[in-house]
Amino acid sequence: MQPPSGRETGIEYAVPRCIIIALIIGTWGSAGAATQDSEPPSIVHEPCTTFDNTTAMTLWAQFYDASAIFEPKVVYRTGRDTQRRHVAFTRSSDSINFSAALTLQAGTQSVAYFIETFDEHGNGPTRFGSPDTPVTMQATANAPKCNQVPQ
Repeated sequence: MQPPSGRETGIEYAVPRCIIIALIIGTWGSAGAATQDSEPPSIVHEPCTTFDNTTAMTLWAQFYDASAIFEPKVVYRTGRDTQRRHVAFTRSSDSINFSAALTLQAGTQSVAYFIETFDEHGNGPTRFGSPDTPVTMQATANAPKCNQVPQ
């Protein structure tokens, strides 16, 4: 006597389907884990040593990561002020450059800042400069043009 066919019991087809589904889910899970970004972003910025305190100040940077950049910002203080201010970077249209406009009072003689960002997975912070060792700039009349990102 022969055992009933799989069509009659449903077992023969149900088991392979479960195994196939498990293998597919397992493959997706391992592929996603293997490709998930676990590295923090990188920052490209070439600091200037001087700035013209008679004009508005804009800082420029480029941010790179395998995933989306999250909250790129500049944290700065002026002169002897201990209060830090935060300004978000915004991406320039059709460009890889980001800019942040700093609000400075007339007669500001120095600016100390650092740039900070994360990626969408929380990797970071990545910093250019730091709270303890910020980038510093001194005011000067007619400061030379300074490109803060590669041209």
